[in-house]
Amino acid sequence: MTALDPTAKAIADLDNLLQLLCKGVKTSTPWERALHELLTQADRQMLIVRLGVSMEASSTELIDSARVLFESLRAADLHLSKGRCDESTRAAVKLAKGLAQNILKRLQSTES
Repeated sequence: MTALDPTAKAIADLDNLLQLLCKGVKTSTPWERALHELLTQADRQMLIVRLGVSMEASSTELIDSARVLFESLRAADLHLSKGRCDESTRAAVKLAKGLAQNILKRLQSTES
């Protein structure tokens, strides 16, 4: 088992969670549309991370893309703290943010 195996699992888990969140968030109110846009940006960034891993990008490139992914999810989490949201969506976004932070930390630790 290599050091990237848990990272790869976390990436797959986050990818699945983001896809479900993007499908599940309604867009009927302005704050829901804003949340959906933030989650869509994070989903696009997730694609960049996955492509970087599959193309064996440099560790610096992977860390940079993982950092942008984490910042996108941190913005989504902050957005939720200012608006009305059901607890399951709030928990899912917090979980996604935590997974992104875990991925970033793992990638940073493999660089050292």
